[in-house]
Amino acid sequence: MEEAEEVFPDGEPDFYDNGDDEEPSEVEESPKSKAKKKSKTFNDLDENFQIQEHHDPEHIFPEEHEMIAELRRRLPELDENFSDKFVVFFLCARRHNVDDTEELLKRYFSKRKEFGLEPHQTPDVTDPGIVKMLFTKVAYRKRGAHDKHNRVILFVWLRNMAKGHSLRTMMLWHMFETDFLLYSEPLSRLRNGLIWVMDVAGASVMKNLDTSPDGRAWSKEMSGTFPIRIRGIYTFNAGFFMRALLSVAKWILPKKLMERIKVVDKKDLAELVPEHHLPEDF
Repeated sequence: MEEAEEVFPDGEPDFYDNGDDEEPSEVEESPKSKAKKKSKTFNDLDENFQIQEHHDPEHIFPEEHEMIAELRRRLPELDENFSDKFVVFFLCARRHNVDDTEELLKRYFSKRKEFGLEPHQTPDVTDPGIVKMLFTKVAYRKRGAHDKHNRVILFVWLRNMAKGHSLRTMMLWHMFETDFLLYSEPLSRLRNGLIWVMDVAGASVMKNLDTSPDGRAWSKEMSGTFPIRIRGIYTFNAGFFMRALLSVAKWILPKKLMERIKVVDKKDLAELVPEHHLPEDF
């Protein structure tokens, strides 16, 4: 295995949300829709929305309840079929800016409709494309698995990431995963975002990076449609082709996402993720 670079020489970086690269609107907002000032908290949410030991894992703050009520007033689609937890998930993706959260929800509902889903309809996991993605060991998320910072972990085997999945399949799979996250993880953990831990052994640029129009379109949709905040991508077993992989990936992935890719070794990985959460072949 190629010697890994020093991972965080100046301390772990503050990974930002997986949202659009555009700056928040400078238009004057109502008091309820004002975004919280950016703070130095680890999860990049305002200090008023930090879960403490005395809080229930599903705790929702009073001001968040006000924001939820305002979003339900603005968006008729956001009816009783959607829990308050669902809305907070989206609020955290836009750092509690109600106007930006409204736009994210509108896009999310619009994309669901575009791909044949009602606002509250869960994608059919028996769809052949989704079945193929679920059972080819491309990605795996163990319920309750988290890193030392209480962030959700998605384990990825890059060598199994085949090209050729349609945009529809990739979008429906991600919609399913968004729904499942809400059922399987506490809100306290969803507030902190998600990390990818990626084994790149045996992967190649030609076989495993989809530079097709659908592949690029999916990457773009990832950053502007879903509430999942990808806070870091930790790659290990990186061979000499890693630089080639990254040179191609920069044409596919958003700039913000590229900045979060870090090469680690097994020692770094052991410090980041408790051993009992790691898949057997990691």
